[in-house]
Amino acid sequence: MFRLMVGCIRIEPAQTKKSKGDLRPQVCKEHKVLNLWYIDVEGFDTSLPEDEMKEALTNHFKSCGVIAMVSFRRHPETDVVNGLVTITMMGNDADEKVMLLNGSELGGRKLVVKANPTPRLKLDHLNLPFGGSSVPGTS
Repeated sequence: MFRLMVGCIRIEPAQTKKSKGDLRPQVCKEHKVLNLWYIDVEGFDTSLPEDEMKEALTNHFKSCGVIAMVSFRRHPETDVVNGLVTITMMGNDADEKVMLLNGSELGGRKLVVKANPTPRLKLDHLNLPFGGSSVPGTS
């Protein structure tokens, strides 16, 4: 799972025997780490203009965490919204909160909600100083 830092970050050597020599992100005490989630939503009214759909979905899910992006899936040939939206959301318990909205109604329609953690980033090709195949401290 990818984790975003709100605030400052510095890279320092890890202090555990198991990860000796590894570099790990250290977060200042006054800042916190947030998990990033992809929330797939189906069942909303696609007959509305896109900005209205986005506003309605944002208002419906904003209590669950910080909404970073709302992305509508479109039919490849017609470019019409196909009834699936992915909401990128930050929050350590956002997955649990959005699942409470599974089956809720928005505009008279029942929503189907699924929360997915972001995939770990593969960074082998970048030759970064901390090594390994993913961002350290992101699990």
